[in-house]
Amino acid sequence: MIETKPSSSLVSDFPEFGYGKIKCTRDASGQNPSTEIFWYTYDGKLSTGVVEAATSATSGSGMTITCSGADFVNDGVEAGMRVRNVTAKWVAQIASVTATTIVISGLPSAETGSTRTDVAISDSISVPQQLYGIYTQSDAATNYTGDEAEALLEGIQMDDVIKTNGSTAEIAVNLPSAGTTTGAYDEVIISGSAAPRYALRFLMKTEGYATSPNLGTYWVHDKARFLWAFTLSDTWLTQAASPCWFDISSIPQSNNMTRDGTDGDFDSFGGIYDGRGGKSLLSILRESTESSGIGRDNNKRLGHDLPNRGEITNWKSDRHTTAVRH
Repeated sequence: MIETKPSSSLVSDFPEFGYGKIKCTRDASGQNPSTEIFWYTYDGKLSTGVVEAATSATSGSGMTITCSGADFVNDGVEAGMRVRNVTAKWVAQIASVTATTIVISGLPSAETGSTRTDVAISDSISVPQQLYGIYTQSDAATNYTGDEAEALLEGIQMDDVIKTNGSTAEIAVNLPSAGTTTGAYDEVIISGSAAPRYALRFLMKTEGYATSPNLGTYWVHDKARFLWAFTLSDTWLTQAASPCWFDISSIPQSNNMTRDGTDGDFDSFGGIYDGRGGKSLLSILRESTESSGIGRDNNKRLGHDLPNRGEITNWKSDRHTTAVRH
């Protein structure tokens, strides 16, 4: 793949090497679009294009292009990439490279509008941003999954004979300003991964607990409120009763709670707690408080005491308490 003109693709966003997927569509804007999938593997990339001026004339098969002001090696140009003569309008594969020279493999391939396939002094020589060392494999209606396609491409990468012989797949594209070419595609989308384009096309499984302070049972006072509301519920599940009630004067709000009645010593207390398993109200209150004992914001302590009742207190002040008699 070679970027001969500015496009919406960003080669710099591709991994240094790897696998990808190509989706080709015919009659993309018509009534009966058809799609074909190709898979590809590549050896490397050139993220930033290199443009230099030729300083000597040359021609013929395997010609050597000299640009005395260049530094091709440090610019990342490597054998296997494509080089273009922008002035003469041809492209060729690079066989070898030094700091100031590029040797091409065979004869150049003329582009549309080309009038010559040589190099003249001052010709603009470009090595565009590109992926190189590409091998393309048609899906051929096999409907490979991403994992299956990667396994196929890994096998191709390890087979020197297949890689050296090259791919026979050909992808021709109809330009908007040109007429339709038989067998060519109207739209080609190249992805930098063999995976599906959208992450929501796979099922993600998570295990454990997710912290959600706004859920309504995260803060300590929310847990007490939930327990009290649960004991008042008239359902066949209710197995406890609470002959009392509370308000803000008896249960401190544990979110942004003062510990000494001033604005200088405060914290927020809450956490994740699993109250299943036939536990009593007292044990649930005690254990959930213990699990919330270190403040969320300032690492302050929150305590409980007394063996026959659960009491949530501000360590430094007993003016705000939560008591549930057992």
